[in-house]
Amino acid sequence: MRRKDRARSRKSASLSLRDGKRRAKVIGTHVKDPLDAIFKPRSIAVLGVSNAMHRFGGRRFRSLIEGGFDGSLYPIHPTTREVLGHKTYPSLRDVPGPVDLAVIMLRADLVDAIVDECIALNIPGVLVLTGGFGEAGEEGRARERALVEKLQAAGSRLVGPNCAGLFSGMAHVNVLGWRTVPEGSIGLITQSGNMARTFAVKARLHATGFSKIVSIGNAADLKATDYIEYLFKDPTTKVILAYLEGFGSGEGRTFYELIRNHPQRKPVIVLKPGSTESGRRAALAQCVNK
Repeated sequence: MRRKDRARSRKSASLSLRDGKRRAKVIGTHVKDPLDAIFKPRSIAVLGVSNAMHRFGGRRFRSLIEGGFDGSLYPIHPTTREVLGHKTYPSLRDVPGPVDLAVIMLRADLVDAIVDECIALNIPGVLVLTGGFGEAGEEGRARERALVEKLQAAGSRLVGPNCAGLFSGMAHVNVLGWRTVPEGSIGLITQSGNMARTFAVKARLHATGFSKIVSIGNAADLKATDYIEYLFKDPTTKVILAYLEGFGSGEGRTFYELIRNHPQRKPVIVLKPGSTESGRRAALAQCVNK
């Protein structure tokens, strides 16, 4: 690699770090890293909850409860008064306390207005599981770009959209919809929700588990490199596993430089599907487990 390219990569990483520090200050004094609001939230609002456990929102709200999250939990529903024994609130604006993480499981055409509410309420972390954005044509890509621009301008960060959720063992956060996730020291970053479940099954068979799991979906804002940077600093993560179907322009080089030059040395295992024609088709389809 040429010396000029290495210098450019180091400068880019430095700018990214300074930007992250500015955002951490915006979020609040309890946050040491901007992604703490996502992986260590003290309060979570969930939009799209349901009492029907066969539904997307029902399974994920149940997994949050059964995962043992001990912070403030605010299910949002305009008409239902209670979901799984928890009082609901008609809207985000009716929640009685501050929110660190908003989990959005509503139709794509409703997400924009909800994100505006998140920004107005200074919610630092937003997880959008809904599809119908960058993977769904030019109109979806435009909608996705608008979401990212608004959230970044406000100092908030976005996981997804079009993803399967996340898990954080230390914080007892499980928004994957599975009733149990084996805990351990592996940090998993995946573009496929289906593969996250496959890895969890394999981990249980081999008596190991995960410190963090994040299904990044379209990775419209936070990229694989942002999560890897966070996992390098995470004391509960000893090994990083990444299942990545592809990179955007310039992301591959940034990814390589981060792993090569990071002062925290941890094993990083990268699985890249798509070496065969059938694999390429599966990667393009990006099947998300819902």
